[in-house]
Amino acid sequence: MFKRKPKETKETKRALKKSPKKVKNELRLVNQRKMNAIFIGGLVGFVVLSVVAIASNLLRSSSSHTQTATAKSSVVYGTDNVDYRLQQFLDGYVSAYFTVSDDSETRKEQEEELNDYYDVVPTQKESSDDVQPMSLVSARLQTIKDKVATYQVTYDTGIDETSRVTVKFSIPYGETDDGYYVAGLPWIQAVDELKADDIDTDKTLDLTAADGYSDTESEKLDDFINLFFVNYTTSQKNLDLISNDLKAVTGVSFKSVDYVYYKEVDKAMMAYVQVTFDVAGATHSENFTLKLIQKNGDFYVSSLEHTIPYDYAD
Repeated sequence: MFKRKPKETKETKRALKKSPKKVKNELRLVNQRKMNAIFIGGLVGFVVLSVVAIASNLLRSSSSHTQTATAKSSVVYGTDNVDYRLQQFLDGYVSAYFTVSDDSETRKEQEEELNDYYDVVPTQKESSDDVQPMSLVSARLQTIKDKVATYQVTYDTGIDETSRVTVKFSIPYGETDDGYYVAGLPWIQAVDELKADDIDTDKTLDLTAADGYSDTESEKLDDFINLFFVNYTTSQKNLDLISNDLKAVTGVSFKSVDYVYYKEVDKAMMAYVQVTFDVAGATHSENFTLKLIQKNGDFYVSSLEHTIPYDYAD
């Protein structure tokens, strides 16, 4: 069957005949003054944002440079601010003075280098050609006092057969705003004997005293001393459990306790101990004074000194 086409009503015809309203597109003219104000406002805003961004970057950069400079300063100068420039100058002079070639041309160059250290080149009657060849072996700065620096110098001298000589070498020097200079001819003296002769033998350490404790009485103490030195050379964690703020020593092995003397002082037990360590196959002995106290029923090292007083047994 065919469906009958519905009849168009009058309302439908009228609706079909209605045409949509035309929308009138109008161009709005903007005042030139307003345009200028908008442009200038945008430009000012852009400039302000740019200035803020640049200032922020500069502050961050400045902070970074300041931190870097501070870090560099702490590395270069340290906390003591020691100035080693004088020693560097004097080391150079000593090296130049004790370096003399047997070749005449090289010797002239060395002489010119040496003369550069003086404010006024000192008069020397001896010809440089008469000076024996020398080579510096070692130089150690000993003292700087009253504008005189003293070194202990070892050097070799001679041509066919060399001799090794050690002397005390004193250098007068001066200082200006921009550096140092050698103020005259240096002088040589015999080397001082640094080992003391007049020693008070009554104050020398003698590890022969016996503490009077029996083996049974000292057994617990001995066990703790051995335990302490094992941990002292192996474990910071274990050392912290039995001592007060001590640092474990690495690269060292505990070998033996060679001497121990116990003495009770003011409710604490003092242990005077000599110990042998093994350092890469070589043995090394050290003296210790340990103050032992009771903590939670066990011994505890409250202090440590790396010496034994000469009157420990008194």
